[in-house]
Amino acid sequence: MKVEETGVVDMQVIEAIDKFQEEYPIETYFAQAKCKCSTFTNLKEPTCDGFGLNKTNNGKTGKNYASGIEYPGLHRTLFWVLRSIMFYIDSDERYQHLTVDIVSSGYRCWTDNNYHNRVSTNHMGKALDIHIIKKEKAKSEHTNDERIVCCDLVRDILTEKTNAEYRWFHSNGIALENSYTRYHPKKRT
Repeated sequence: MKVEETGVVDMQVIEAIDKFQEEYPIETYFAQAKCKCSTFTNLKEPTCDGFGLNKTNNGKTGKNYASGIEYPGLHRTLFWVLRSIMFYIDSDERYQHLTVDIVSSGYRCWTDNNYHNRVSTNHMGKALDIHIIKKEKAKSEHTNDERIVCCDLVRDILTEKTNAEYRWFHSNGIALENSYTRYHPKKRT
């Protein structure tokens, strides 16, 4: 953002954040990150509007945000991380041959999990699957090895620039999952 780091949030910093948001829009990716359960057919349980129904893993609703509950949206840190990926790809010549392709999976509620016979809860507000590809090639033309290299480069960006960690050694931070064909940030609390 090219603003001196002083620890003070003044008008210059606020204006730089606003400019950063304009230069690296996420609306398309945000739409891609919504839960897909409403598109499924032959469901016997209610579908969500994209961000869960506040259900727990046993089907009860409530405000106890323990493991297994559907958070009421995606953690904003995930989208700031996405913007930072876009920024570093754009501004660092080592990465300018890359581009963010899609968010293939964002929010997944219990209806989605049940439909796919999954019990994982990391996509209930705290994870995104982001596909990074080379600009000069269509996604379908990338070999698996090329996709792995793209993901490794993004991991390099995030560990170097944002203090993200590979795997989950600490809580309350950004952790990168071991995925070879997509970048998978998680917000740990």
